[in-house]
Amino acid sequence: MRVIPAVHDNREYYSRPEVVANYGNADYLTAAERLLFDRYLRDGMRILDLGVGGGRTSAVLARDATEYIGIDYAPAMTARCRLRFPHLRFETMDAADLSAFADDYFDLLVFSFNGLGYLNPDAQRLRALAECRRVLKPGCMLVFSLHNAGSLLFRPPVAAAWKTRLKVAWHSGWRLLRRIGQACFWRGEGYLVDRAVGNTLVFASTPARVQAMLAAAGFALLDVVGDDHPRRNIPCMTRWYYYSARKSPIS
Repeated sequence: MRVIPAVHDNREYYSRPEVVANYGNADYLTAAERLLFDRYLRDGMRILDLGVGGGRTSAVLARDATEYIGIDYAPAMTARCRLRFPHLRFETMDAADLSAFADDYFDLLVFSFNGLGYLNPDAQRLRALAECRRVLKPGCMLVFSLHNAGSLLFRPPVAAAWKTRLKVAWHSGWRLLRRIGQACFWRGEGYLVDRAVGNTLVFASTPARVQAMLAAAGFALLDVVGDDHPRRNIPCMTRWYYYSARKSPIS
C-alpha cells in the first residue's frame, strides 16, 4: 500500500488560494451543528468563533450576538472573512494563544469542523483547551467537533442507488485496511493522515477519551452528537463527533 506522507504544517494547506476559495463559499450548517446551536445560542451573547475558516458559521453565530469575533491562524482565511462580512470582526490568531482576550469574557465558544484536531502536537491542543476555559465565563459552553478514532467504514447516503452503495463499500474496504492496524484505533486516540484535507495530520479520539481530556482541562461534557445525526449513530461509521462542554468550577 502506498504511504502518503502527512503534512505537519496544516497552516500551509489552509493558506492555499483554492482551499481559501472553497471554504469562503461554504454557507451551510450540519444537522448536528443546528441541534447544538439551537440548544445553546441565546440573544445577546459574546461569541468567539475559533478556526473560523471562510466564515461558514459566522452569519448564524453573529446574528443575535452582542459581540462576535471570528479567529483563524491562516491570514488568508481571515482576509476572506473580512471581504465576505465587512461588518464583523475577524482576527488572525492561534487558538492556543488567546491572550488578547480577558478572563471570563465570552458566553459561547465554537470550534467547528474539527478545527481543534488540526492543532498539533498534543501540547498545542491542550493549551488551546486551557485558553478556551480561561476566556469563557463560569458555567458557559464550548461547542466543538473532533474526528472519531473508531471510524472504520464509510456510511452510504440515505436511499443511495446501488452503484453508489458499491462505491461506498469499495472505499470502506480500503479505509478499514488503512485504519485497523493503526495505533490510533486501538488506543482510542492519536493522529491520522486526513486524505480529504490535503494529507494534513489530524488528531482523532473516541467520546470516552474526549470526556477524560475535557475533565482534565476543566470542562464537563454534556452532549455527544455524531456527524450522521439525525440518523442512528453507528460508532464504526461515524466520521466525527460534535461535543458540548461546560466550564467547570475549579475544584
